[in-house]
Amino acid sequence: PRIMFKVLFVPFLALLINAQVNAQDSKINQEYVESLKQIDKNDQKERKKRNIDWEIQSQLDSLNRVELDALYEKYGFPSQDLVTRKGVNYAFMVLHHSVDCEWNKKWTPRFLKHADQNMETIFSFYFHRNFNEKDGLICKIGIHLLS
Repeated sequence: PRIMFKVLFVPFLALLINAQVNAQDSKINQEYVESLKQIDKNDQKERKKRNIDWEIQSQLDSLNRVELDALYEKYGFPSQDLVTRKGVNYAFMVLHHSVDCEWNKKWTPRFLKHADQNMETIFSFYFHRNFNEKDGLICKIGIHLLS
């Protein structure tokens, strides 16, 4: 009886686990993920070079903001369930590199709403970069996003 149980239970358990993985994968929007991958390529196009052309990178960053807005309107927030953890990071880097304060005011609360998705590490650097009193970008220009 024990051997029969193992013979029947192990394959059943494997099928159950596989079904759960497939169910999670089926929620992933591949078109959204591919669009975010392109955003990531644009985000890093000049940044990965030794001599960065900031004029080109600023234009790409601006296009990324427009594209992320369009994707948000079409699919909703790029959550981990919808675009994977990597996809969330691709989207977040648009906010991280953005110098458009009005756009940041719109997107910061969206990301904060989903902060429970293991996003602590990306948020900690973002908030330090933007809000530290010594040289934070937002503090330099005197804008308070969350007020």
